[in-house]
Amino acid sequence: MRVAREILFHQPQGRGTDTVKALDFANRILRRRAIAFLISDFQSSGDPERALEDLRRAMRQTNRRHDLVALHIEDSREKSLPDVGLLAIEDAETGEVVELDTANPEVRARFAQEANDRTQRLVRGFRAEAVDTLELDTAEPYLPALQHFFKIRERRRS
Repeated sequence: MRVAREILFHQPQGRGTDTVKALDFANRILRRRAIAFLISDFQSSGDPERALEDLRRAMRQTNRRHDLVALHIEDSREKSLPDVGLLAIEDAETGEVVELDTANPEVRARFAQEANDRTQRLVRGFRAEAVDTLELDTAEPYLPALQHFFKIRERRRS
């Protein structure tokens, strides 16, 4: 209950999220082996290749010391754009606003391709670091997916 309360009432000091810093912090404070859940959309600002490499390093270190489980939260609206004309989108991490012409099929296709490429790089990174991963969609109920994931995980570990 304390953890849930801390999460719900936390007042962030900035806009950005630093997943690597969170994993490094967990590695410093967790003395005994633990199951660590990393819940994120894994979207970062800046150079995506550098961000993924830093994340892989942190996941590798955490997964060596603990049992790391990554819960990848996805929203279908972040993977494809509707045809609604000019659209201003804001990067939640940096506050940067970009205008896109969603009436242009090439813009929508490029956006979808970039989102797919980002997801594929992330999945390859999880596999390379042997991190158990569950992808959850915000439009779907999460409980059946979690139950199925842990049943499979339990069978695999026994």
